Amino acid sequence: MSERLCLGRIKNIESYHLNISLLHGVKGRVQITDINLPYRDALEQLLNGHSEANVKLMNEMFEVGQIVRCSPQPGEIISDVAMKSKSKPVGLSLNPSRVNRNLKKSLLKPYVTFVGGVKSVEDNGYIIDTGISGLDVFLPYEETPLPVGKKYSIGCLVELAILDDQFATTKSRVLRCSMLRRQSVPDSNEIPFDSLLPGMRIPVKVTSSSLEGLDCTFSSFLVHIPAQHCPQEVTKYSPRNQLNACIVDIDLATKSITASLLPHFVKDDLKESEGLMAYKHVKVGAFVENAVLKRRERNCVYLWLPSFQRCGVLLKANAYGKDAPKKWTSHFPENTATKCRIIDFDLFLNSPMVSIRKNVLESPFLTLEDVKVGSKISVSVKKFLPRGVSVRLGGTIRGVIPYMHLSDVPIKNPQERFKIKSKIKAMVLGINHEKGELQLTAKKSLLSSSFPILGSANMLQSWEKTVAKNKANRQSPPESSFVTAYVIQSSEKGVLVCGMNNVRAWIPRSQTLVNEMSTPEAASYTKGETLQLRVLKRLQVSPQRGKKPSTQFLLSQIIKVLGLQVTLLRSAESEEVLTSAFLPYTHLSDSISIANLAQLYRDTCFRLNSILSLTEDGNTPARVVVVSTSGREGVVVSAKPSLLEAAQTSNESPGAGFLRSVEQLQVGTQWVGWVAHHMDYGTFVEFPGGFRGLVPTRYLCDRRAPPGTDWSSLLPPGTSVEAKMVEMNGSRFLLSLRMTDTYFSAEEQYVRHAVARTERYLNECRWICKHVKQLNNLSHFTMGQLVKFHVDGLTEEVVTG
Repeated sequence: MSERLCLGRIKNIESYHLNISLLHGVKGRVQITDINLPYRDALEQLLNGHSEANVKLMNEMFEVGQIVRCSPQPGEIISDVAMKSKSKPVGLSLNPSRVNRNLKKSLLKPYVTFVGGVKSVEDNGYIIDTGISGLDVFLPYEETPLPVGKKYSIGCLVELAILDDQFATTKSRVLRCSMLRRQSVPDSNEIPFDSLLPGMRIPVKVTSSSLEGLDCTFSSFLVHIPAQHCPQEVTKYSPRNQLNACIVDIDLATKSITASLLPHFVKDDLKESEGLMAYKHVKVGAFVENAVLKRRERNCVYLWLPSFQRCGVLLKANAYGKDAPKKWTSHFPENTATKCRIIDFDLFLNSPMVSIRKNVLESPFLTLEDVKVGSKISVSVKKFLPRGVSVRLGGTIRGVIPYMHLSDVPIKNPQERFKIKSKIKAMVLGINHEKGELQLTAKKSLLSSSFPILGSANMLQSWEKTVAKNKANRQSPPESSFVTAYVIQSSEKGVLVCGMNNVRAWIPRSQTLVNEMSTPEAASYTKGETLQLRVLKRLQVSPQRGKKPSTQFLLSQIIKVLGLQVTLLRSAESEEVLTSAFLPYTHLSDSISIANLAQLYRDTCFRLNSILSLTEDGNTPARVVVVSTSGREGVVVSAKPSLLEAAQTSNESPGAGFLRSVEQLQVGTQWVGWVAHHMDYGTFVEFPGGFRGLVPTRYLCDRRAPPGTDWSSLLPPGTSVEAKMVEMNGSRFLLSLRMTDTYFSAEEQYVRHAVARTERYLNECRWICKHVKQLNNLSHFTMGQLVKFHVDGLTEEVVTG
């Protein structure tokens, strides 16, 4: 068992533990089960289903900066070395049965302040568990600092002293105590060592001083005061000076006592900026341009920070790299303005910690406040947790990348792909201030999204502008706002997606592609999958949900398709109407550039109630083929020549066919389709009937594409392709666009088809130019014409100019 007792200050409060700042910069940690026995019993009752158990959260029982009495856990060692190393926090306990373990009922005096935990709440006060054998304590309500109407809950720690009028009857098992009568310990030789506890204030007499601090005496005990715990330089304290000090550490084995003279430990009447709340008046990450030397100690120097009207502590590690000079504090210049940066606040010293190192002064990220949601950053891998990869930004800021956010493709063994200290490009999705960590993603589909992320500032601004514009222009068709989000849950009713700042949105089943397509693969959504969506409306958030995540938007996965409403006739000569249909602009041609031009100049290219013609003479009616009958648009047709040709050709003939039913999908078959959309891991190709298959990135071309290849610009959505089925795994179809897979005849594919498609493209150019005069130059080209070509780009794959 550890033979030490120490004083600490709460650095931060987590859900299940407290981080404690201790003497000499040592860090400690108290688990939720080591607060005290009443609180532990209340937690066990709560876990066993007793909903009436009065249990408060850690942040409701404690506050940052609060002084607590601690006892190291068995086997834990506290020493000066811990300050210099990056060792794990020291395990501590606040349990009164450990902190008061040497204290006996017979040693209780009015000046002995001890700690206890609230065991029960009675009509007139509290029963306190002190951990002292044979003693229970009663704390009346009027002897607490709480205002009328407020009460401590089970497990709250309180600091007590026995009331004077009870010492004549110490045989009573229950003694009355108070939190309002804190007294200093008298200088008497009759005080037993076991009655001393951390936090008690004692009178000391200086015997000698050194670079290490002051050596003093109290009663018959030796007391050491470190130099850092002296408000002035140690040379200014003379022997026999009598001072009031606060005990901060007791070694029960050697009976050595360490104390502090710092005001926040020995005085109660300090201003907030000087007392326990001083950390609130110092901003970590702030720069100080004109800091000057105030005093030197053996292991640190104190710099006066004019803008904060206090001293900052500069340690050797924050002043130099590995090549620090010996006796470095004596080399620090006097009367010279020094630029420094506040990197932390030492609660135990109640002083800011500063650094003058160049990398710290130039670092853009030092605290969570320096990081903005949506920022793209580079982080280093620290370790692997059950919930994701723990990373560091700037060496100090913690972050977590959940495993589903490491890539757009699930990674089976993250430890093999990402090594410790390796770098990962990530984007900040949110900041958890309670845990003090960043919520990150490394998905390329989110990092390089062309649409704003759901919940981002850009997305909210875009939505507000769209709403305002639609209200102002009620006569025009409403505009849409688009976002990118990732799936967190899928059910029969719809899909729940999330974005930045934990903003969530709902996609009803009727607004998913599942309702649009009959293929099984479209019906499944993987957790973490990235989707591009259309915003339908903003939902009202119920105030009753409090801090719980709520659904704020209603979205649709169905991006509105632009095209022409047409009437289908049985023949060009006949006026017999078969049905009405929808012709998307992307299905006007095999050439996306022609389709885009037709959409851009649709008012001049198309006229209502006229025969649709895509030729220069305007007399040849356009022929179309039905590609879907089950979508929201009803009957959908296509004028793509490649689809028309495939529909007229027998499936037994060589070449790509026209897919009519899912039964035709077999490994080795080849079909004409078009690009639906792109993901980081591949491209989805759609076929007539709404059937879709995935072309993995490795099957998009014969050679391995360079990292970062923009497939959406090389193969825009709507591009006509010939795809070959290479793998079928249940409802999952894998396709290939590689020439080595789709090649069957040089004469057919690279002579006759290539010439025919080029001829069609030139004819379509002439059709566009007839309607759009400013594009007239495109109509001058014919097959076989010689042209001058100026080269402005050259790669292994293509010449551009």
